[in-house]
Amino acid sequence: MNIAANREHIFKNKWFTTYFLVTTFSKIGSQIYLFALPWLLFEMTGSVGWMSLMWAIEMLPFVLVGPFLGVLVDRWDRRKVLIWSDFARMVLVCLIPFLFELGILNMIWLFAIGFLLSVFMIMFDLVSDFSILPQLVDREQLTAANSVYRSMDNIATMVGPSIAGVLVGLVGTVESLYIDGLSYLFTLIVVSIMPIKFQNKKSKTSMTWKTVVIDIKEGLTFLFRSEILWVLALIGGLSNLAVGALHTVMRYYLADELNNALLVGSMYSIIGVMTIVGSICAPLLLKRFPIGRAIIHVSNLMLIGGCIMLIPEVWYMPLIGYAIITMGSTIRVVYTFTIRQLEIPNEFIGRINSAYRMILTISFPISALLLGGLANAYGTKIAFMCTTFILLLVSICIVRSKVRNYEIKKSEEMS
Repeated sequence: MNIAANREHIFKNKWFTTYFLVTTFSKIGSQIYLFALPWLLFEMTGSVGWMSLMWAIEMLPFVLVGPFLGVLVDRWDRRKVLIWSDFARMVLVCLIPFLFELGILNMIWLFAIGFLLSVFMIMFDLVSDFSILPQLVDREQLTAANSVYRSMDNIATMVGPSIAGVLVGLVGTVESLYIDGLSYLFTLIVVSIMPIKFQNKKSKTSMTWKTVVIDIKEGLTFLFRSEILWVLALIGGLSNLAVGALHTVMRYYLADELNNALLVGSMYSIIGVMTIVGSICAPLLLKRFPIGRAIIHVSNLMLIGGCIMLIPEVWYMPLIGYAIITMGSTIRVVYTFTIRQLEIPNEFIGRINSAYRMILTISFPISALLLGGLANAYGTKIAFMCTTFILLLVSICIVRSKVRNYEIKKSEEMS
């Protein structure tokens, strides 16, 4: 069974290609915001503390209101969710330069806009990632489609800051945000006319605090009763705990070893390339293994990368190990993303995925405290050992779960 569908066949689907192109433009536009906003904060305050606080505020919706947003996504018309959340993001981003020109932009405005942008981003992504892609391609093409989508995300992350830096230099920090706002317009238009059906069932009960709590409970119950989904959530949380702050520890390690900013930056460019390599390899690996077995092999590869990081006396070994971990993590994200798209019932898409993302997001600050604390107190080698141990736990969890036997059935087998 050729699950790794030819990418050229995917791009023959005009609506997938159209959605891919406008999403790429939108992702690059988002990088402009991610680059320009910290720069603006620095220009306004000159304080790294305010920049860190802004990042924390942007992360809060994932934990505080994520489950409630999932309920709304499951209850509301999903096409309207996409349209209005995209429109809201466009307005909010353009509001920053508008308020600046009026001379009333301050930190309170920026915190409020940053928080709301995250809220609408969560709502848009919950629908777009899990309701659009599965309808644009066949089941056996889904992994290839997700790998292409992930490649686009990684490329946008790599080239976006460079584009943003050029724009900031040419038109100014604040003015460049108008271009980001424009990027949302194209996605909005395509989503409005795309000929797919969003088959969420309208709830027969009115929305009250009681029904919202019941809906959240239903989603969490389904998540933890699924022998596949709860394992994916567990290994996702553990993996983020293992590698969430690893890039910061690695940057400190390289800076301490090399004491050359240009060389360290070049090393990180290599890491960025590994994410693209991982996205390309994800569908190719499925030519030889079912997706469950592939997840085991990739997790073991990440564990090997962790062990390589521990090889003493050779400064570049931790970098090689980190590159392997990055590549393996990218591949496994594609696989787990695909399984979630196939396993989560349509009526639970919002609730389960918002809960899933909450688990993943909580792991990041814990990782920062754990790995950063170990590196600061005992050295980077101890932090690398901690990462490797957690990756070992991840491999054990997968081998002992039903994920190892998971396979993707062909479309005709489902009919």
